[in-house]
Amino acid sequence: MANGSFQFSATSSDLQRAISAATQKARQQYGSGSVVAQDFVQDPQTGKYTGTIVYKPTPQEEKDALLGAVKRSLVEDARANGTVTPTPAPTATQAPTPNTVRNVRNNNPGNLRTGDVETAQQYYGEDAVTGVDEGGFAQFSSPEAGISALQQQVRVDTNRGMNLGEFLNKYTPESDDPSGNKAAKAKAAPEIIS
Repeated sequence: MANGSFQFSATSSDLQRAISAATQKARQQYGSGSVVAQDFVQDPQTGKYTGTIVYKPTPQEEKDALLGAVKRSLVEDARANGTVTPTPAPTATQAPTPNTVRNVRNNNPGNLRTGDVETAQQYYGEDAVTGVDEGGFAQFSSPEAGISALQQQVRVDTNRGMNLGEFLNKYTPESDDPSGNKAAKAKAAPEIIS
């Protein structure tokens, strides 16, 4: 089966109906891709056709699937860390607690690092960015603004043609946490860990 393709099965007394049913299942799940292969056989006893199609999503659908996977991963991580509830960014009079993790403190689930406020506002919008912390990480006005910025950055990176290994190296550089990041990469994509 081709990389990025999916199999769908169906059974019907009419061959075209069986193919259409499998294709419809694929389109409901993955959108307007295309059937790249099909294999149906007729059962001589029942006369019904049973088979499988191989369905390949469009490049945009594959990008959308990657964005969805990243978003699901962020939500799972947030739930595991107990940070799934929105936490407003601290105001000038409200200092963050020392044990609050950076991405929660900054409403920045992707820990997007821009260096300065002007660059962050240029990339993600003046209303979305409220500042930059001492490490150069953008601070967003809300968790939703931070998630939106991360989705935007993932789109930019996928349009640049980054593969999974490059993506993980960018978002989890070993300089931030050599042992923890290597473990995370090994879990997410063991084929890129040497």
